[in-house]
Amino acid sequence: MMNKIAAAALIGGAALACGVLPVATAAAATAPNPIPTSPAAPVSSAPHAPSHRAPSHHRAPTGHRKGKPGSSKTGTGKPVVHKPVVHKPVVHKPVVHKPVVAPPVVVLPSTGPTKPAAMPRIIGGKPAGNAPWAVQVNWDETGFECSGTSVAPQWVLTARHCVNPAGMTVLIGSNNLGDGTKAVVDDKIVDPVGDLALLHLTEPVRTTYVTLADEDPEVGAINQIYGWGKTDPTSGPSDVLMTAKVKVTSLDCQDAQQGKAICSTGITGTAFNGDSGGPEMASGVEVGVCSTGDDDAKTQQYASVAANRDWIRQIANV
Repeated sequence: MMNKIAAAALIGGAALACGVLPVATAAAATAPNPIPTSPAAPVSSAPHAPSHRAPSHHRAPTGHRKGKPGSSKTGTGKPVVHKPVVHKPVVHKPVVHKPVVAPPVVVLPSTGPTKPAAMPRIIGGKPAGNAPWAVQVNWDETGFECSGTSVAPQWVLTARHCVNPAGMTVLIGSNNLGDGTKAVVDDKIVDPVGDLALLHLTEPVRTTYVTLADEDPEVGAINQIYGWGKTDPTSGPSDVLMTAKVKVTSLDCQDAQQGKAICSTGITGTAFNGDSGGPEMASGVEVGVCSTGDDDAKTQQYASVAANRDWIRQIANV
């Protein structure tokens, strides 16, 4: 038995010595050369695996760069993504803001009828066209006071309450305040029954003279009024001759002297201070002379030319 074991051990030792050791010895002998390109690299991968994981882990920040660290680079760019998000509400807001502005626009017309109705006096109508017969009546002390019309080379028709006991002059033939042919008034003749007056000029003025009516207009007629009256209760006279449309409402009215007058309501304007003495025209014919008015009610009373026609013929021969 011992001999068998000894024999076996001897064989095993020989096998180990002949079989394994020579291979290990060969490997050891060639070890310095194969390390760079040795197929033994798979074996060495086991010890390198931990250190290879560390580079792998080092790459993870690179992969992490795609994530949150990336926001440091993309952070400067991606606020641009945030900006459009804020910008779209801003674009949306104006769209909502326009309907908000719309109601005031709708409200303005509601106050509009009242406001334009309150504001348009005669000069609130529109600038007049060619009116060579239009006259500016001036007082020496204060300048422009009233409007009027040229009815003959040396005669101007205006309102009685426009007459100044002191000196007076007129400007004829221009729509612009302060312009026109100047003439000195040397006589003032007032109507005994109505709010009319005829001013006599020292020198004749050649122009186109107004045509005077022999009859009153009909109730409901649409006429035109003219004058350089104030544009506002606190303003001065208008810079240019203005005209507005009025509707005749009654022929049974009185002027400032209790004479017969034509009542009308303003359509595009009403008479105001400075329009006194100016004409109301029906189809280019003077039917009335501005006497009184009520700006709040938008009404005015013009002394009837037809009712005083005989007196005008007697004085001015027209």
